[in-house]
Amino acid sequence: MLTAYINAAMQRATYELLSDGTFYAEIPGFDGVYANEANLEQCRQTLQEVLEGWIVLGLRLGHTLPQLGNISLTPELQAASLGHISSLPTTLKYWYFILTLWVFYNSISSVLKNFFYLESSLLKN
Repeated sequence: MLTAYINAAMQRATYELLSDGTFYAEIPGFDGVYANEANLEQCRQTLQEVLEGWIVLGLRLGHTLPQLGNISLTPELQAASLGHISSLPTTLKYWYFILTLWVFYNSISSVLKNFFYLESSLLKN
Protein backbone atom coordinates (compact mmCIF):
# COMPACT_ATOMS: atom_id res chain seq x y z
CA MET A 1 0.00 0.00 0.00
CA LEU A 2 2.82 2.43 0.85
CA THR A 3 4.61 1.76 -2.43
CA ALA A 4 1.38 2.26 -4.38
CA TYR A 5 0.76 5.54 -2.53
CA ILE A 6 4.27 6.82 -3.26
CA ASN A 7 3.99 5.79 -6.93
CA ALA A 8 0.60 7.50 -7.28
CA ALA A 9 1.95 10.68 -5.70
CA MET A 10 5.05 10.66 -7.91
CA GLN A 11 2.85 10.38 -11.00
CA ARG A 12 1.32 13.73 -9.99
CA ALA A 13 4.73 15.41 -9.81
CA THR A 14 5.41 18.38 -12.04
CA TYR A 15 8.92 19.20 -13.27
CA GLU A 16 10.34 22.46 -14.52
CA LEU A 17 13.70 23.37 -16.06
CA LEU A 18 14.80 26.61 -14.40
CA SER A 19 16.79 29.40 -16.04
CA ASP A 20 19.93 28.40 -14.13
CA GLY A 21 19.81 24.94 -15.74
CA THR A 22 18.59 23.08 -12.64
CA PHE A 23 15.39 21.11 -12.34
CA TYR A 24 12.60 21.92 -9.91
CA ALA A 25 9.87 19.43 -9.00
CA GLU A 26 6.85 19.49 -6.73
CA ILE A 27 3.77 17.43 -6.07
CA PRO A 28 0.56 19.48 -6.13
CA GLY A 29 -1.51 18.98 -2.97
CA PHE A 30 1.52 17.91 -0.92
CA ASP A 31 2.61 21.11 0.80
CA GLY A 32 6.36 21.32 1.28
CA VAL A 33 7.20 18.39 -1.00
CA TYR A 34 9.59 19.78 -3.60
CA ALA A 35 13.12 19.30 -4.89
CA ASN A 36 15.71 21.24 -6.87
CA GLU A 37 18.66 19.38 -8.39
CA ALA A 38 21.23 19.62 -11.18
CA ASN A 39 19.61 16.97 -13.40
CA LEU A 40 16.17 15.45 -13.86
CA GLU A 41 16.96 12.02 -12.37
CA GLN A 42 18.51 13.49 -9.22
CA CYS A 43 15.51 15.79 -8.94
CA ARG A 44 13.12 12.84 -9.17
CA GLN A 45 15.06 10.83 -6.58
CA THR A 46 15.26 13.74 -4.16
CA LEU A 47 11.55 14.45 -4.62
CA GLN A 48 10.72 10.84 -3.74
CA GLU A 49 12.95 10.97 -0.64
CA VAL A 50 11.28 14.20 0.47
CA LEU A 51 7.87 12.62 -0.12
CA GLU A 52 8.79 9.57 1.95
CA GLY A 53 9.96 11.75 4.84
CA TRP A 54 6.83 13.90 4.54
CA ILE A 55 4.62 10.79 4.76
CA VAL A 56 6.47 9.40 7.80
CA LEU A 57 6.34 12.73 9.62
CA GLY A 58 2.68 13.24 8.72
CA LEU A 59 1.71 9.81 10.03
CA ARG A 60 3.78 10.27 13.18
CA LEU A 61 2.09 13.62 13.89
CA GLY A 62 -1.35 12.19 13.11
CA HIS A 63 -1.99 14.41 10.10
CA THR A 64 -4.57 13.53 7.50
CA LEU A 65 -2.70 12.72 4.30
CA PRO A 66 -4.24 13.29 0.86
CA GLN A 67 -6.12 10.33 -0.54
CA LEU A 68 -4.87 9.26 -3.96
CA GLY A 69 -7.60 7.46 -5.86
CA ASN A 70 -8.64 4.64 -3.54
CA ILE A 71 -5.34 4.67 -1.62
CA SER A 72 -5.40 6.25 1.82
CA LEU A 73 -2.62 6.17 4.42
CA THR A 74 -4.58 8.02 7.08
CA PRO A 75 -5.01 5.56 9.95
CA GLU A 76 -8.54 4.55 10.79
CA LEU A 77 -8.52 4.78 14.56
CA GLN A 78 -12.09 3.75 15.22
CA ALA A 79 -11.46 0.02 14.80
CA ALA A 80 -8.46 0.14 17.10
CA SER A 81 -9.92 2.50 19.66
CA LEU A 82 -10.96 1.04 22.96
CA GLY A 83 -14.40 2.56 22.43
CA HIS A 84 -15.01 -0.18 19.89
CA ILE A 85 -14.01 -3.12 22.05
CA SER A 86 -16.23 -5.48 20.05
CA SER A 87 -13.89 -5.19 17.06
CA LEU A 88 -10.87 -6.43 19.04
CA PRO A 89 -9.75 -10.08 19.00
CA THR A 90 -10.88 -12.19 21.98
CA THR A 91 -7.43 -12.22 23.60
CA LEU A 92 -7.24 -8.43 23.53
CA LYS A 93 -10.77 -8.19 24.94
CA TYR A 94 -9.67 -10.37 27.85
CA TRP A 95 -6.60 -8.21 28.58
CA TYR A 96 -8.63 -5.03 28.19
CA PHE A 97 -11.11 -6.38 30.76
CA ILE A 98 -8.26 -7.28 33.17
CA LEU A 99 -6.67 -3.84 32.72
CA THR A 100 -10.02 -2.15 33.34
CA LEU A 101 -10.53 -4.14 36.55
CA TRP A 102 -7.00 -3.34 37.71
CA VAL A 103 -7.48 0.40 37.10
CA PHE A 104 -10.87 0.28 38.86
CA TYR A 105 -9.41 -1.63 41.84
CA ASN A 106 -6.51 0.82 42.20
CA SER A 107 -8.84 3.80 41.97
CA ILE A 108 -11.27 2.41 44.53
CA SER A 109 -8.56 1.26 46.94
CA SER A 110 -6.93 4.70 46.81
CA VAL A 111 -10.27 6.39 47.54
CA LEU A 112 -11.03 3.98 50.39
CA LYS A 113 -7.57 4.42 51.92
CA ASN A 114 -8.01 8.18 51.90
CA PHE A 115 -11.53 7.90 53.33
CA PHE A 116 -10.49 5.62 56.21
CA TYR A 117 -7.40 7.72 56.90
CA LEU A 118 -9.53 10.87 57.15
CA GLU A 119 -12.15 9.09 59.26
CA SER A 120 -9.55 7.74 61.69
CA SER A 121 -7.92 11.18 61.88
CA LEU A 122 -11.24 12.80 62.72
CA LEU A 123 -12.00 10.18 65.38
CA LYS A 124 -8.65 10.77 67.09
CA ASN A 125 -9.37 14.49 67.43
